[in-house]
Amino acid sequence: MPRFHSLICIATACLLSSTGFAQSAPTLADASRQMQHMLGQKNTTAALGQAMVLGMLVNCTQKTAGKDATQSFYQRVKAAGENISAACKRKDSLAAQQLALATLDAQQNDPVLQSALSCYDAQSGAIAGMAGADMANDIAHYARWARNPAAAHQEIKPSDICR
Repeated sequence: MPRFHSLICIATACLLSSTGFAQSAPTLADASRQMQHMLGQKNTTAALGQAMVLGMLVNCTQKTAGKDATQSFYQRVKAAGENISAACKRKDSLAAQQLALATLDAQQNDPVLQSALSCYDAQSGAIAGMAGADMANDIAHYARWARNPAAAHQEIKPSDICR
């Protein structure tokens, strides 16, 4: 099961955590540092590819949904991600799960999320090549959950949120 709270931004599923991409279009170096921080990795080719994927998705979303709308969306979801992380730190995985699913439900029809999903669909081949199999698989889960929150409610357990 993918690590939901770490990537709640890549799809708000995946298109959503505390990555910091919402404040400006990320540079490759910024994206690489953010990805390395998120994944606890050293500077690796995989981390660089994953950072490139995040930057590509955010840039595409900004172009199709508008920069201001995208920033507003990511700020809302970033705040939710911070609340989820806080619940995990309190060792309250049930509250974290409820927050994650409520965020997914609340953002389900947001035009920015729909734009991000369209960007993902258009670039899924490139994403798979750059992100690596594990992250590409996680992103596919998040995209599916963003399109079908009922599936997320059935599949995501409290223990999946706070790993």
